[in-house]
Amino acid sequence: MYSDDVKKSKLRRARELRGWSQANVADKLGCDARSVGRWERGEISPSPHYRQQLCFLFEQNAEELGLVEASVPATLDVVPTEVAHTEGVPEPFHEISLPTRVHVPPAEEKKNYGWPMLHKHRSWFLLGLSLLLVLAIGGIASKFLLPGSSMSLASKSSLLYTYKASSLVGIYDVEWSPNGNSIACVIGDNTARVLTHQNGKYTLTTTISSSEALSWSPDGSQIASVTGDTPEAKKAVQIWNSSSGQIVYRYPEQHATITDVAWSPDGTRIAWSDTTGTVFVWTALTHKLEITYRGHKNQVWWIAWSPNSRYIASGSEDTSVQVWDAATGTHLVTYRGHAGIVYGVSWSPDGSRIASASTDRTVQIWQATTGKTPYLPRPYLFSASI
Repeated sequence: MYSDDVKKSKLRRARELRGWSQANVADKLGCDARSVGRWERGEISPSPHYRQQLCFLFEQNAEELGLVEASVPATLDVVPTEVAHTEGVPEPFHEISLPTRVHVPPAEEKKNYGWPMLHKHRSWFLLGLSLLLVLAIGGIASKFLLPGSSMSLASKSSLLYTYKASSLVGIYDVEWSPNGNSIACVIGDNTARVLTHQNGKYTLTTTISSSEALSWSPDGSQIASVTGDTPEAKKAVQIWNSSSGQIVYRYPEQHATITDVAWSPDGTRIAWSDTTGTVFVWTALTHKLEITYRGHKNQVWWIAWSPNSRYIASGSEDTSVQVWDAATGTHLVTYRGHAGIVYGVSWSPDGSRIASASTDRTVQIWQATTGKTPYLPRPYLFSASI
């Protein structure tokens, strides 16, 4: 164990300077007060996850808090991987590993937590002030009539409509139609339903046997969903008419349960994932298998196409997000910033960034081409207790 007295003095001093008790810190981190006390006394070291959270909470790096030895700074370990260059990709892809989560360069000892600290972090202060101004303007704008809408929003939290399934089951997936007039959802009774906005209200227009997940075609005429003939029949994808519910095509049954399905933005391909960690890419018109991707070590829960339909990002139970070429199956990037299962992945509209959500209670935003998180000094941009 390294420098217990130093750890005790630095970590405890940081807490006491803010007037927090050990219970306060434990509540903010989602752990117990006994662990905080043991960290301060130097009896145990916090895990990489809690070390990152402590740095985030106290706005100091691990060395300043006495969590690592001065001679061993916590750094990002970037391991380059050899990949074929693909046209349209602005910079080389890398695999990034985050063993100690984040490194913040050592700073001079803080003796004054007033104006000098505010001046040092003035850029973040101005950014926060700008965000508050945007939210204030948004609150004022929500009181007026929205362009192209017949509804006036009294507040940004006004409830416009509620659809409740008749049976005592959950709703597992929901997606807007491309034209914004309809909503399709997957119900726990193995049905998919389409609700269409008609005469000022949403009306149930289509019901079909389905389960797990669904995805609209870009023109809104068809929907791809996981089959749901029986509770066990979740191993195939079907295409059906969004207006009539008529089955257009049913893909061959797979060997494992399908977890997600996604139609490419250009409408030419359909991808789906399963519990073996495999992702399949099929053509939408000729119904031929093009790519089988097996880069994950555990089941894949979420897949997302890039806006230009060239790449797929897949989030897995192995805690990673992998970016790969949808035409060749070539692996491009593995992001390992999460400490829990990745249940959600979304591309930015310009395709340069990816946001991923995990059971580690974070949403992390990172560069799609490198897996780096340059937008703040830490990968945790948003964090919420669950």
